[in-house]
Amino acid sequence: MALYPKLPKQFSLPFGFRIEVRIITEKQFKKIGLWPAYAAWFQAKTNSGVIYVLNTLPYHEKLSKFAHEMRHALNDWEHYVEDSIKEPFIEGLVQQMVEEDDED
Repeated sequence: MALYPKLPKQFSLPFGFRIEVRIITEKQFKKIGLWPAYAAWFQAKTNSGVIYVLNTLPYHEKLSKFAHEMRHALNDWEHYVEDSIKEPFIEGLVQQMVEEDDED
């Protein structure tokens, strides 16, 4: 087992929210327009995104930057759940209550 665990390459949060992790070079950061940054979160679609981390950082800094960007990802995931899951669920409950009232 390695002394330090590797950062994940990708993982999923509940309700189908996928996160990809890319360790990239300074040149790649510049190419995608995120330089000067050591890490970044980019929500690619409603239910997915990418965490970018600079490859030349020491491990403990990569982990710290990853954790920081993960907080941004979790915040977006929370909004995704509220918009995609919670509202239709509540609308369904209201519709069910209306239908039950009509039956009485």
